[in-house]
Amino acid sequence: FERAGEPRPLSLTWSMTKRCNFSCPFCYIRDNSFTSDPVFEDVRPMIDRMVSLGLVRATLTGGECLLVRDFRRIYRHLKERGV
Repeated sequence: FERAGEPRPLSLTWSMTKRCNFSCPFCYIRDNSFTSDPVFEDVRPMIDRMVSLGLVRATLTGGECLLVRDFRRIYRHLKERGV
C-alpha cells in the first residue's frame, strides 16, 4: 500500500543504546549506567512496519550496539526482511 507523495522510510540510523564498554576521553557518552535497551519483541512490529513501507537500509550504532541483549535477534530479523 503506497500513496503518491507519502514519505517512505528508506534508511534508518538507530542509536540502540547509550551504554559502552570503553571510557574514551573524547566521547560524548559519559553515563554507562543507562539500561533501557530495545527488546526484540517490542521493536519487531516497528521494524516490520518500516520494511512494509520501503525500508532498505539500517545503520545500527550506539554507544556500543553489541552490548544490547537482543542485538543479534534484531539484526537477524532486519537481514531476513531484506534490510
